[in-house]
Amino acid sequence: MKNTFLCLIILLSFNIQAQNHTIDSLQNVLEKNKEDTSKVSTLAQLSKEFLFTANYSNALDCAKNGYKLSVKLKYAKGQAMSLLNIGNVNLYQGDFPKAITYYERSLKISSRIGDKELMAKALNNVGAIYNHQGDISKALKYYNRSLKINKQIDDKLGIARCLINLGSIYTFQSNIPKALECYHQSLSILEKTNEQQLIATCLTNLGITYDNQGDKQKALDYYNRGMKTLEKVGDKVGVARTLNNIGVLYHGSKERKKALYYYLRSLSLEEEIGDKQLIANSLTNIGNIYTEQNDYSKALDYYTKALKQDEEIGDKKLIVNTLYRIGNVYYLLGDLTKATDYAERSMAIAEEIGYPVDIQFAAELLSKIYEKQGKGIQALEAYHLYIKMRDSITTTENRQAATEMKFKYEYEKKVAADSVQVIEEKKIVASKFKEEQRMRYTLYGGLALVTLFGGFMFNRFRVTTRQKQIIEVKEKETQEQNELISHQNKKVEHQNILLEEKQKEILDSISYAKRLQDAILPPKSVIDEAFSQNFILYKPKDIVAGDFYWSETVNNRFYIAAADSTGHGVPGAMVSVVCSNALNRAVKEFGLTETGQILDKTRELVVETFAKNNDEVKDGMDISLLCINKENGKISWTGANNPLWYIHSGELTEIKPNKQPIGKTENPTPFTTHQLDFIPNTTYYLFTDGMADQFGGEKGKKLKNKPFQEFLLQIDSLSLSKQAERIDEKFENWKADLEQVDDVCIIGIRV
Repeated sequence: MKNTFLCLIILLSFNIQAQNHTIDSLQNVLEKNKEDTSKVSTLAQLSKEFLFTANYSNALDCAKNGYKLSVKLKYAKGQAMSLLNIGNVNLYQGDFPKAITYYERSLKISSRIGDKELMAKALNNVGAIYNHQGDISKALKYYNRSLKINKQIDDKLGIARCLINLGSIYTFQSNIPKALECYHQSLSILEKTNEQQLIATCLTNLGITYDNQGDKQKALDYYNRGMKTLEKVGDKVGVARTLNNIGVLYHGSKERKKALYYYLRSLSLEEEIGDKQLIANSLTNIGNIYTEQNDYSKALDYYTKALKQDEEIGDKKLIVNTLYRIGNVYYLLGDLTKATDYAERSMAIAEEIGYPVDIQFAAELLSKIYEKQGKGIQALEAYHLYIKMRDSITTTENRQAATEMKFKYEYEKKVAADSVQVIEEKKIVASKFKEEQRMRYTLYGGLALVTLFGGFMFNRFRVTTRQKQIIEVKEKETQEQNELISHQNKKVEHQNILLEEKQKEILDSISYAKRLQDAILPPKSVIDEAFSQNFILYKPKDIVAGDFYWSETVNNRFYIAAADSTGHGVPGAMVSVVCSNALNRAVKEFGLTETGQILDKTRELVVETFAKNNDEVKDGMDISLLCINKENGKISWTGANNPLWYIHSGELTEIKPNKQPIGKTENPTPFTTHQLDFIPNTTYYLFTDGMADQFGGEKGKKLKNKPFQEFLLQIDSLSLSKQAERIDEKFENWKADLEQVDDVCIIGIRV
């Protein structure tokens, strides 16, 4: 199987170029619209614009409002149009069953009123879902129905979309001539229009087709041409897919650094728009790099996350791919039981959806597994299937398909013209030699029988000889493979030694960074001495962290803070040392007492430290700083991007921070000191964003601040030590099997 997973772009039946000013203009029109059909049309267009910019919530609201108004007006076309848009939002969010339900409702109404344009769009979009799910027969059925209607109404853009979608199916089926035919037909239509997004999509899919055939330079040319246009029209989904595909190309050329650069760019954009399918692709591709680097633990981690995404959206093409890769890693680890399970599951789905490439590589993996398990017959059967699929994919006809299509028309014209001339010449020759031919028929018949018999005997001889040669070649291949495996084992042993040495160097560096960071964290006993009721929940993402807590007591003033430095891991720890030192200097060296002034000076010192580097550095921290004057009971607080929460008598109050960091920023302003009244039995919470930003729960979404606040109110009656335990449990249960995304630092003080 290819080391990476390419992303074909499958088109829904709408094509727009969203811009903020377009959305603003439509919203202005919407405010002026009366409750009539024109308002329904405006809502439908706004829904498309929001969807195009990945603003799914607003897209869904507009579509639903349009449907409600259409029902009120008894406007059937508006109902069909709005249901289609609701289906589009559900499709982009990965809820395929719900999307199909809305498309079918739209199709039923549009069929009843005879609106063929809407019928064609709904059919195309249902086909897109079945294509995503790997149900190729149904996808082809719906695409062709949509294509037929688009031809009837002469909808050029609709025809072009259907052809691109059909081409995507033929590409994955390795039917390259058919795929290229669809793409070139689509381009010939689109070049007469100004539909830049569709042209870009077609160019990107052509790039994939040539990449599959090994023509890397032509593939890269098409990718770059498509990318330029996709960025111009603001198609984030298309850009993310193309970034991934360029990464695939470089990965295939063993340029792993470039590949990883494009994968990470793609993943960042995918997470921004929340597309589960694309996220799964990138997770898989990153896992592939770790597999090649023999870091099987990380590879399995990424593959498992990808499989979870695949199964949530029901995309069989992605599931087959990820199952194969997990099975392959277990095979490399020597866990043949798990390897068999995943490989057989991959094969079953690959045969179900009929993709030769997936069948080929699942069969190859199974042949190797069965051979190690001593299952000779099963290993041979799997190997024969692998050879059969490999030969069907890599034929010379496929590799030359692009060139053959270019000359197909001229060739057929020439053959047709030559055929007429040849027929006339044959008629003349036939009339002259008709009598001689009759006399020779008997002789020819006898010779033919003799020739056929001789050919049969010669063919049997060749078959026997060929079978012997195949057996000899197989034996030789087995011997060569054993020698190669022995050589590779020695090479792996040497690489393992080098990796162990490198790993030791890295761990030594991390241990040194941890010692530095431990030195800046105040002892828990100092905080306990100041306030008996307190807790500090500190959970670094890695061995060391960017988050840290800080405390100091000066002249009966007790200061405590939760801070989040730029980054996490070793880089974050280094920044935290700089920021902690700046806080100490502001209080001890400069003698500042007000929390706002302390943060002003801290910012000045941090910027000064990093200014020694010639580069434009914006490292720094977000912080929540609390001061309690134990002499007069006064409480003050200042925050840089991080708020303060406090709970009293079952009510939670939030104080907003200054929206600026401790570090270099545009137009900095002095930090605000908030004075608070002393209220007994009040609990103050200082924290970084690690808790709220953690992905988890049933839908794998961020926890966010509101649910965190509600949870704190639920546990308010508990002691702070018990609160710390419950918050930790909440975090772990929410995160479950997902990776921790950031450092976590939460402080509770009860006065």
